Amino acid sequence: MTRRLATILAAFVFAVAALAGSPAPVFADQDKPLSTSDRVFLRSAGEHSLAAVSLGRLAMRRSSSKEIKRIARLMVNENSTALKTLDKVAGDHEWQAPSQPSTRHQQLISYLSSVPRSRFNREFIKYVLRDYNTMAPMYRNMVANGSDSHVREFAAKYLPAVQAQAIMVQNMAGTYKLQTVDKKSATGRG
Repeated sequence: MTRRLATILAAFVFAVAALAGSPAPVFADQDKPLSTSDRVFLRSAGEHSLAAVSLGRLAMRRSSSKEIKRIARLMVNENSTALKTLDKVAGDHEWQAPSQPSTRHQQLISYLSSVPRSRFNREFIKYVLRDYNTMAPMYRNMVANGSDSHVREFAAKYLPAVQAQAIMVQNMAGTYKLQTVDKKSATGRG
């Protein structure tokens, strides 16, 4: 509850500062180095977002499904925005955000680039579903347990988008007869 109150108070201070035209205040933890768990989360979030942008662009080119293209466009837009915010958080802590997807994500992008078009939609949904079902719990955990206020705010800001994208992909999975986990993994609710 204290973290939530601190986050709300910080947002209020930023809003008042913006309205008054004065520079935004510096958080007390801005100059502190990021904890290992915060760095691991930011690296994972950055690599996921970089991959989501690449995968979304690939799906917009290769998919035959209007619904997948819609999801892909959303992935590109929301993850591009998340990357800009992540770069700011990283810069505030003199930490380098990832500049490319993880090796695993790069292999996935390469695989999906070469899979026959007749199988692309199914393979795309299968792998993106797995990725989002991994990321949603990470975001929830960081919102609740992140050490740094900027990292918690980043996670809180983008968790709804990650959850919404996970649910959209889960809904598409039925179309391709893919087994999904229950929606609780995406939303954290039953």
